[in-house]
Amino acid sequence: MSTVFSKIPSDPNSTILFQYQGVFDDVPVCYRTWRIDDIQGDSIIFQHKDLFGQEDRQIIKKIQASHLVDKSKTIAISRNHPDFVFVNFNFSVV
Repeated sequence: MSTVFSKIPSDPNSTILFQYQGVFDDVPVCYRTWRIDDIQGDSIIFQHKDLFGQEDRQIIKKIQASHLVDKSKTIAISRNHPDFVFVNFNFSVV
């Protein structure tokens, strides 16, 4: 994993079940499947600089068009970290 993606913060209550560094829409990303308590979900994590100028709705539209997302479920974007943008989806109770 690149040095940049090795610095992604994690919630101390979460367990990372799967993590893979790849590319989404020609942009480097980290894909994670995680679990917090009885909630499991997926995240595509972008470097903040790679999404400069893109609105949340543009990002959501691209991710919804992928085969990764259960289209019946909610997609949430978090821009609370200065270096990363978290796009969270496929939430389920386990």
